[in-house]
This record gives sequence, structure tokens and C-alpha cells, in this order.
Amino acid sequence: MGADQSSGLASAEVEQIVSCVQYKEGKLQEVWNAFQQSKKEKAAAVKAEMKSRGEKPEKAAKGSSSSSSSSSSSSSGKDAASAEARLSYGEFKEFLNMYFGLATDDSIAQPLFKAFDRDGNGFVSFKEVAVSAYVMEKGSAEEKLNFMFSVYDDDSKGYLDMKDLESITKQMLAVAKALGRDSEEFEAVMMETLKELDTDADGRISKEEWTVAGSRNIPLLVLLGLDQSGFNAQKIRESKHQWYLKHYKTVSQCNHCRGFLGSGGRVGLVCECCHYTVHEKCSLKPDLAPCRPSSNMGPVPDDSGSLDIEHFWVEGNTAKGSCAHCGKGVSGKFDEFKCSWCKVKVHLKCKGSLAACDLGQHRKLIMPHVCFRPKQLERKNTDPSAPSPVPATPESATAGEDKFTFDSLRNPMEIVPLPFATPMIVFINPRSGGNQGGKINRRLKYILNPRQVFDLTQGGPAVGLEQYRHVGGLKVLACGGDGTVGWVLSVMDKLEFTGVPSPSVGVLPLGTGNDLARVLQWGGGYTGEDLNKVLQEQNDAVPVTMDRWRLRIAADEGAPEEEKQKGEKQALDVINNYFSIGVDASIAHKFHVMREKHPAKFNSRMKNKMWYGQLGMGEALKHTCKRFSKEVTLEVDGAPFDVRKKGLEGIAVLNIPSMYGGTNLWGDGGSKFGKANIGDRLFEVVGLYSTMHVGQIKSGVRDAYRIAQCSSIKITTRETYPVQVDGEPWMCAPSTLEITHHNQVCMLAKGSKKLPSSLSSSGSKSDLAVGGDINVAGAGADATED
Repeated sequence: MGADQSSGLASAEVEQIVSCVQYKEGKLQEVWNAFQQSKKEKAAAVKAEMKSRGEKPEKAAKGSSSSSSSSSSSSSGKDAASAEARLSYGEFKEFLNMYFGLATDDSIAQPLFKAFDRDGNGFVSFKEVAVSAYVMEKGSAEEKLNFMFSVYDDDSKGYLDMKDLESITKQMLAVAKALGRDSEEFEAVMMETLKELDTDADGRISKEEWTVAGSRNIPLLVLLGLDQSGFNAQKIRESKHQWYLKHYKTVSQCNHCRGFLGSGGRVGLVCECCHYTVHEKCSLKPDLAPCRPSSNMGPVPDDSGSLDIEHFWVEGNTAKGSCAHCGKGVSGKFDEFKCSWCKVKVHLKCKGSLAACDLGQHRKLIMPHVCFRPKQLERKNTDPSAPSPVPATPESATAGEDKFTFDSLRNPMEIVPLPFATPMIVFINPRSGGNQGGKINRRLKYILNPRQVFDLTQGGPAVGLEQYRHVGGLKVLACGGDGTVGWVLSVMDKLEFTGVPSPSVGVLPLGTGNDLARVLQWGGGYTGEDLNKVLQEQNDAVPVTMDRWRLRIAADEGAPEEEKQKGEKQALDVINNYFSIGVDASIAHKFHVMREKHPAKFNSRMKNKMWYGQLGMGEALKHTCKRFSKEVTLEVDGAPFDVRKKGLEGIAVLNIPSMYGGTNLWGDGGSKFGKANIGDRLFEVVGLYSTMHVGQIKSGVRDAYRIAQCSSIKITTRETYPVQVDGEPWMCAPSTLEITHHNQVCMLAKGSKKLPSSLSSSGSKSDLAVGGDINVAGAGADATED
């Protein structure tokens, strides 16, 4: 990338911003300081060079950060906030592109620059960037509010006055308008609620008042676009509304005051769990109607004709449909209702004629509120006069005056599913697939009970699996990439599912790759299909058995010290999809290192493919694994295989017939081997000749060299080589690597009349594997390349 001549932003400075983008998650301060320090050092180097040539150094351009008082990337917020450093419009465009990932088109950059530049001096200061950046980025509400407090409390007085609050508010509203967010109603509401943060009415807001009360100010959180996952998790436990900002396609009304929503009735706050809709100002009212309950003290109904579950009606703002009682049209007006559980729509006059709620289309998957009851716990105080069993609540569980004993503070509820149900819990990686994860998370909270939906950024899979490990017939839906599925399976390994079988695991693929999802017939990625259809397909899915394999690595203690130093920590020790060592893993490792160093260069699927191809070409030229066949020995089921004779530069071990995002390296097995099957306690071993061979395999013009189907493998290396497990690469120092059977898990495959052979419960193919008939692969002597 060349220099931006209009702003004086040199290529090296652009590269500095690119490298600093790794600080994107909550480290704006380091990015700013490191960038300014880089410009300062560059300016000093230019002056020194000109001085050595006897030339007079040029004066720094107006607004240049060469006059910055920032001294290092570790400077405090006060240093940067008070620095003279600032960005011109040209630099600002590069900052948008590199830091925020926004396009640098003038139609977008100009209104944003104007919004950032509140004092209108033609430059953007750190203070202006800081507040604006935190409006645009996601993150913890407490972190963002703390950061803004420190920026605006620039004289370290320890509090914010009303002038500070007004400045912050205007800055946030200006950016929101530039981003196309509706903010007319927010301005008055925010100024009013910010004043309410001054709990002691002294005209000042302390840091504690700002962060504690501010983090629960719904209009403020929604406008900031902050990550409310942790806050919402608590609200789920309390069955309270969880708001998000929604733009309606048609004119809609507030469920509280019944007035039209903002922006001509098209913008308001909607509850994720029950779809109750309100104005921003009405979300703060203490007399709001309650949210759909997620738990209660009621009994679990038996498997009779009627569930005896009451409908939870929300009035108006629904899509067009027909009344479940009279069959006449429903248009979403305020005399029409929709049940948040079964999703039926009715007219006001028809409500009383409907039978009890049957939970609708997904009745077998849903766990309604009656399935979640507070555990009966005993107080630590053994005073006989105290009542013995008392219901626990999330509040009493952590209250200081009521000390209860828990088997887990994160699981204060007793979970009893409906007798006919095969309940499902969902784990969602919101960082997978762009914004898909967040949208799916919100939608599934409404379709199911929010207690069944878990955000993996809030404690990982263990939080949900611990709560449900006593529930029989449980289905797990992992929404994310293959890494997300592996994460869920690894946590399941560590838990004991007492008295019940381990859950069966389905996949909703997000992001790229998704080799396991492809094999299970779920496709290469979610493309926005109706989630009701997705859940129905998961409910109808066929359980299949999948092998998993243990990778043990014993370092060669006698290896040269320089080789030992090249090694890196083992990333994974259980193989779900595949393992490889040599040329294929070398490209994957280079890709991984480059992406870690320059994440801004890998922000799209197209860019990733481009870089992978470029790194593959580099590997072909450097030929880093040319000694592989001389420095590696291989045994399959105890039988040696002559790697040297075949001149291989890499070996891949396949548990599933998909790699590189859908490429089947094993094929149909040829004439000497059987077809691959993910549950036959065997894996497939193939050889790779070169980078060119890998490219040909991906293109479908050539097959990998089939070595064996077996149940164990031993690889001994005398040099450091790259390896990868399920796409996670690292450098492995001289070692002995052994792969043996770990366990089997139940996966869910998309149902069809006839599953492919790779998923059928076929018998063992040991008679075709090395160690069975030695002539099949022998030591490679009689094997022919397919």
C-alpha cells in the first residue's frame, strides 16, 4: 500500500497501523500511542538523515504527530488524551479502514470525520477518537464506561460534572447519526438518565456512580452498541426483558404507552425473549409488563393431552397471518396477540377460546418455564427453629445474609424436562460468521427458552453442560465453526453425565471451512435460512457415531538444542477431523503466523483464500519440507512404511472425509481399500508429495497417495516440522507422535432416506487395513498410486 500524499501518511506508518490492529479488542490506547510513537521515531530518523547530509530539516506539518508528547505505546490514557497528536482527514480514512474495518469511501468517511471532529478544527484528537470509537465498537459496558470516564476526567478530579456529561452525550449522538442510527428520542432520554446517575444529588458523578448505574441504562447501552451478554445472562435468571434496537419495516407501536415508535413508528427497543416492544424512554418505566418467564415454582405437567401451560400473549406488532381460532386475517394491530411460546396469533375476542399452550412446532425441543424450578436447599445454620427447605433464587444464592450450600453456584435450578421431550441446548459463538452468531443468538432466545441458549464468550460450554448433565435425551446444537464443535466435545469429555447417556451433538455451521458440518450433511455454512426450519431439521436428524483420536507427543531428549528451541506448545491433543505433518501443515502454520501478526489482512473469505494461495506458492519455492522423507519414519498398526521410498513431503491422518473446506483426500478408497467411515474405529492415512500436489488435490485433478486404513500410527521425526490438528498448527520439535483411539461420540447428521457410507454404522474394515492383509499397503511395496 502506498503513502497517502494528501495526509503525509507514509507506507511504513500504514503498516504500523496494520500491525497495531491486533489491539482492536479494547486496546485503542495502545494503537494510538504506538502509531504516534512510530511517526515520532520516523520523523527523528528523517531529521538525523538530513542532518548527516548537511540539509536543514523541514518543519513538521500542522497536525503531525511528530510534535506529539506521546512517548511510548505503554503511555497512560492521560498522556495520550493530553497529547497534541491528532489525525488529518486522510489519516482518519486510513484509521477507519485499519482499526474499525470500515470502507474509506468519502461518502462514509466524510460524515464520520465531521461527527468525530466536534470542535471543527479539521483534525480529530485522541479524546474525540476515543469516545467515538467506543460508540462504534462492541465490548463490555463496564469497560467502555470506565474508559470514557478516564478520558473525560482529564484533570483527574475524580468525578464528572454536567458539562462533561453533555460533551459525552453530544459526541455519541453525533456519531450515532452519522452511522444512520436513530437518535432523536435518545438525546432527551439520555440527558435525563445521565442526570439520574448522580445518586447523591451533589451535581457530580463519581466513577462508581457512572459505571454501576450507567451499565444498566438501557438506552445508553443500546446506543453505544455495547455487548450486554453478561448483563443479559443475569436478566435471564431474573426473567427480565433483554432489549435490542430494531428497525421495523412497518409502522409499529409501543406496548407500554401504546404510542407510535420513534422515526415515524419504525424504531424501538424489542425484548429478545418475548418481543415486547417499547420506546427507549418507556424501557426505564418501573411498571412495564413482565417478560415471558424462564422459570417458576410450578409442577412439571405429565404427558397428557393438555400441557396446562398458559399462553404468554404479547399485543400487536406481529407479521400478517391468520387467527388460530377463527381463521380470519391478523395484521399486527393492537387488538391482536401472539403467544411467545407457541407463536400462534389470535384476535382479542378469540383469546379466551383457545386451549392451553402446546408450545407449537418445536414442542419436543423447548423447555418452558415449568421445567426450571429453584432447588430446595438447606441453610448452613442448623437452628431447628429455622425452616428447613427453602426455595433458592439467583438473588438469595449470592446474598450475604442468606448463605445456602450449592453443588454449583452457576446451577441453582432443578431442571426437569417434559416427559415426551428431547430437549435441546444451544451454544453460539457470536464471533463466527460475521454478525450471524449474534443474530442467531437473539432469534433462538425467542424460539426456545433463553435458558437453553448460551453465548460461548460468557464462560464457554461448561456453564451450560454442567447445568444439563443430568438431563436425559439431551441434544446439543453447536453454532460456529469446527473449532466451536471441538470446544464443546472437549468439555463433554471432562463432565460426567450421571445416569444418562452423553448428549448428541448437531452443528449449525458459521464462518468458513466447516469440514465436519459438510460430512454431517449440514453444508459449508449458514446462509440465512429460517431458523424454524433449521431446528426442525435438527430434531429430525439421524444420530451417527464418530470416532475421536488421542495425539501423544514424546519429545526426543537427545535432539540438538537448537532444534528443541524451534518447537512450540502443542495446541490440541484430541483429533476430531484430521491431523497432518509436513508440507500441508507448513502452509497452515505460515497462514496462522501471518494472520496473528496482521489480522487486518485476513478479514474476508476472499482475502484468506488469496493469502493461502500466496503462502502456498512461497512454500513451493522455498521447499522447506524437502528433507521430510529422510528425517521421518512411519509405522501404521505396528507395520513400517517406507516414507523415503515414496519421497513424501507430508502425511495426513483423516478421521472424516473432508479437508480444505470440502476436499475428500481419501476418495472412494480405490481398489485396495474400503471407503472412509467416521465411526468404524479406523482412520485413513495419506501421503503428500509436494505443495504442487496439495494444490492439485484441492483442485480435484489428482488424489492423495493412499497409505493405510488403521487404528494406530507412530511418526518419529529427527527435525522440527510443522503439524496441525483440526486447523490448529504449531511447530513440533524432534519427537515421537502416536495417534490412538480416544472415544466415540454421538453426532447428528441431517436426515435423509439414505445416508452416505461415511456416516452409516458399518462394520470394521480391519481386513482391508495395514496390519490385516499386509499386501494391501504392506510397507508400500505393492501399493499403487490411485
